[in-house]
Amino acid sequence: MPQLDVGPTPVPMAVRASGWLWLAASLLYVTGWVVAAFVDVPFVAADMASDPEFDSQEDARPVAITMFVVGVMGATVAAILYSVFGFLLWRRQNWARVLLAVLGGIMLLVLPADVMVGAIWRSGIAADEGNVWSGFAVVAGLAAAQFGLTVAAMVTMFTSSSNRFFSGGRRG
Repeated sequence: MPQLDVGPTPVPMAVRASGWLWLAASLLYVTGWVVAAFVDVPFVAADMASDPEFDSQEDARPVAITMFVVGVMGATVAAILYSVFGFLLWRRQNWARVLLAVLGGIMLLVLPADVMVGAIWRSGIAADEGNVWSGFAVVAGLAAAQFGLTVAAMVTMFTSSSNRFFSGGRRG
């Protein structure tokens, strides 16, 4: 019997969706850091001004800005990695799926902890510093949306069609 020339296995919709969901979650992560930087720099600078190392809030402001720039850069690197790994799923790279499951699980622990730490930190800032809660809803909302997208990305990586795709298209 002649061998049938079977072309490459098409990428299932769930795997394609997972790649896009990882990209969307990554973009939300960076956006959350950027929003937090704009919202929180004055409050972080005011908080740091109480340190004897600084004479005033204005002296602490460059350090606060640097902290957030480093945070945004770190978030951008993480987002790029998540996105690249997400799109490697389309090339049937099971190691990327495993790594994303681990990293996504860590992110699902970090996001709620980050929101809680932000709320606790804000509750300790004096009211005369300004409205520390003004941008918190946006930052928390972005974290919640990223949490949901991360869960969706992880679930779609492990649907039955995804599992068949990563096992080489075998059935059973």
